[in-house]
Amino acid sequence: MIITLGRLTKEQQEFAAENHYLVENFLKFRNLNANEYYDVVIFGFLRAVRNYFMRPELQEYNFSTIAQYSMKSDLINHYRKQGRKKRRVYVFSLDRQDYDDNDMTIAETVAAPDTTSDYLDAEIICNHISANLSDEHVKILNMKTYGYSEKEIAKNYGISVKDIDYMMKQIRETVGNMRLVNN
Repeated sequence: MIITLGRLTKEQQEFAAENHYLVENFLKFRNLNANEYYDVVIFGFLRAVRNYFMRPELQEYNFSTIAQYSMKSDLINHYRKQGRKKRRVYVFSLDRQDYDDNDMTIAETVAAPDTTSDYLDAEIICNHISANLSDEHVKILNMKTYGYSEKEIAKNYGISVKDIDYMMKQIRETVGNMRLVNN
């Protein structure tokens, strides 16, 4: 996601330079590595500078307070995005031979999955759930299981977040009713 801040005025640039220590203090206080997290919080800081000058009602507060909230918001959003399933993919090479002392690769030592039981059962359950949901609900459920937020799903389908919440409620009720019927 690209955030366009626009150019800061000369006065805003000078103010940002004078208060840049707030970014460093923010990172130190939270024991965050500056090399890793500087890019995460600096945009919140710059947005705070810009808002502080453009919105006079903010000037009744200390700038440090505004900057802290803005940087904290960006940090929380960063953690939220990193926690999503779609961003937590673990790549594991089956061709590396240094996992064990023998000369075989992992692919040569791992048994093939039993496709006749586990995978077949999972496929039957997914097909049963899909058969009881509309195509739209299935697509939304798939996006949700891959880690997309309600906001991202709503944007993708051009509907409101409230509609997505309502559809998720319908999906939960449908799946819950299926469980009651099958028990």
